[in-house]
Amino acid sequence: MTSQQASASPESLEDWTFRLRPRDPHPSELPESTCHRCVGSDDVDRRNAQRRGETSMQRLDRVYAEILQEVRVAQTGVQILLAFLLTLAFTPRFTELTALQHNTYVATLVTSSAAVALLIAPGPFHRLVYRRGLKRQVVTAANRFALGGFALLLLAMGSAIFLILDIATNDQTASLGAVGMLIMFASFWYVCPLWIRSRHRHQDSLSEAAVDLSPRPESSDAAPSRPVRVPRARAAESSSR
Repeated sequence: MTSQQASASPESLEDWTFRLRPRDPHPSELPESTCHRCVGSDDVDRRNAQRRGETSMQRLDRVYAEILQEVRVAQTGVQILLAFLLTLAFTPRFTELTALQHNTYVATLVTSSAAVALLIAPGPFHRLVYRRGLKRQVVTAANRFALGGFALLLLAMGSAIFLILDIATNDQTASLGAVGMLIMFASFWYVCPLWIRSRHRHQDSLSEAAVDLSPRPESSDAAPSRPVRVPRARAAESSSR
């Protein structure tokens, strides 16, 4: 082997290595998920890639960051409420509470503790499945933890308001005030978002249909179309006709 051939062989090997190196697929070229729980996420990823230009992992990171930000907002209120309940048991007037007030206090303390557990759960959950390729499952679990924590926080706020009003007024005003506050919280947290969601459902369906009907880019692995070659004799016969 000559020196020129020896020097050319590393270059050719590097050239072939570069050619055989797999490229990053486009989000629309990703295969459909085999998990029956993640089948609907492929269309969401494809629609999000066309609207935002994000890949599937970028969308999951963004959604998880948004969930954590929303949880931080709720954690402030529930931590203040839990601290108030923990200190209330050591006040001198706590022994003077009635049986109804004691039961309400216990219910408020339990629901507040459960809300704190659910709102903090996304952090430990993410740590335990870190680097396992389960980011989609982490986002799904964090979303469910947040929804459950918000529901328990709603119940804790209602029972805490009832307890405070019952101690302050000691009449039926406590029940009316607690029910009114529960209706207000439920309206802002659940009724308004669900009303907006149902109001714009038709617009979302139209946008999804527009995205689904858009042509997908062909994959590079697909075999290129080749022109059909016509024999010369057959071509001459067709031209004479």
